[in-house]
Amino acid sequence: MIEIKTKVRECEKTLVVIGVMTAMILVMLWHRVGTLYYAFLTGYLIGFASFIMLAESFSSFDKLPQWFTMLALLLSNLKMLLIGLLIFVLKLLGFSVVQMIFGILFSQIAIIFSFVTTVYLDKKTVEEYKNKAKDART
Repeated sequence: MIEIKTKVRECEKTLVVIGVMTAMILVMLWHRVGTLYYAFLTGYLIGFASFIMLAESFSSFDKLPQWFTMLALLLSNLKMLLIGLLIFVLKLLGFSVVQMIFGILFSQIAIIFSFVTTVYLDKKTVEEYKNKAKDART
């Protein structure tokens, strides 16, 4: 099986691709409709950043000092509070809260999709390897 850290890196790459495609769709909508849904993209970036924070703290558990691991866990637990405060500050700056929430939800759906595809492709690779090994023996 592929190592978990490698899977997380693959998910990060998939999320970047989905984010770029989302930005392109939003630019096309802006061209067609005349309204730029920048708060949606901001929400997507907030959700993506929270995933990156979780992934980096997860990957740092085994190789960094204990104090940094505890700090990463603390930041991971305070992540929801930080996201809420960030949304509040952006609301005060004039961003649409509804669009940001939908952007965060879309990023979470993209994260789930990337995990499912990564695990499915890993399972498919393992099954192909087993079949090749079985055929080689016979």
